[in-house]
Amino acid sequence: MPRPPRKTPPPRKRPVATPEPTPAAVYPIDPIKFGRLQSEVETMQERLEKIDRTLEQLLELANRSRGGFWVGMGLVATLAGIATKVIGDMIPGGRS
Repeated sequence: MPRPPRKTPPPRKRPVATPEPTPAAVYPIDPIKFGRLQSEVETMQERLEKIDRTLEQLLELANRSRGGFWVGMGLVATLAGIATKVIGDMIPGGRS
């Protein structure tokens, strides 16, 4: 029995390189929305700078009050020592 004739496959087509779509082509940019977004960013930057200045002022105030706190602690400790001595001398049989 003779073999049937062999069919030759059709020639392969080479893939054609398609350029990648640019982001602007995929996501069109609306100039009005972009302008609004840009102004919002500028506003947020101004607010952030204001917050930074306020935070620096608060840190300065905290550092100043920390010194005042320790002066107050020393003053209260001194007064408590004097009061203990005076009251101890007033009580008969107390410490002297």
